[in-house]
Amino acid sequence: MHAYHPRDVTARAHELARQHGNGVFAPPNPWPGVVQRVPIPESIDPRRRERTRIKAHGTEEVTFGYESIDLRHVEQLVDPSQVRAIGLALAYAVEHDIIDGKRALSAILDLVDEIVDREGLDILSPYRGHPGDLARPRRYELAAALNRLRSLEVRQVRLAP
Repeated sequence: MHAYHPRDVTARAHELARQHGNGVFAPPNPWPGVVQRVPIPESIDPRRRERTRIKAHGTEEVTFGYESIDLRHVEQLVDPSQVRAIGLALAYAVEHDIIDGKRALSAILDLVDEIVDREGLDILSPYRGHPGDLARPRRYELAAALNRLRSLEVRQVRLAP
């Protein structure tokens, strides 16, 4: 359209295509690659004084040490047992050096999933014999909770494209 009148620009388009070779357009800067987030373990502390403190408040919040993690907008959580398991999984990951300052978030989630698959959900509980009322959350809800932890600090690592 030019001044509200249609114009045929097919010939000009063919000319431009010939000027640019095979017609494949390559952007001037290649895709920069994926940026992975590596959580810093010192920023994730489930202890209150000298004891680990994890407490679920319905499906909307988990007390994690001195902090509260707001889970109101994580709609897939349907049971307080999932929220309790999320808090315990984060504490387990810190206390067993799964969150070690070297692993990316995706690798941490993979490892926690693998351990729970192999050992069972009870491995997260500090109580042996009577592990507690736990329901397995998905890795996405675990990541959502970690990302909502206000004290969380991460280092970004760029992977090659």
